Amino acid sequence: MKKENLNVDDFVSYGFKGVKNEKYARWVIHHFRLKPIVRAAFTEIMSDKLLFCEYNGKKYKVIGAGWNGKIWLAKGCSRQQGYDESVYINECINWSEK
Repeated sequence: MKKENLNVDDFVSYGFKGVKNEKYARWVIHHFRLKPIVRAAFTEIMSDKLLFCEYNGKKYKVIGAGWNGKIWLAKGCSRQQGYDESVYINECINWSEK
């Protein structure tokens, strides 16, 4: 039986109990979900706040979260735009700042 996909906004609101770095992940992803004008106000503060996760056995940089409830993953750690994968948040594990 397939596990139900979790919308990114539900993760931000409720999180996953017992997941390492879950609060940090929720905080960074919350920033991605802000309205663009509000997000822009915090660009300087958030510029060094990176988020990584593991998806299908590979490490990715989380670079955004879309209106469709998925997060955007980039293979390259230096990328700021464009993504390689768009996945539901419950498909990722091992959240980290580095």
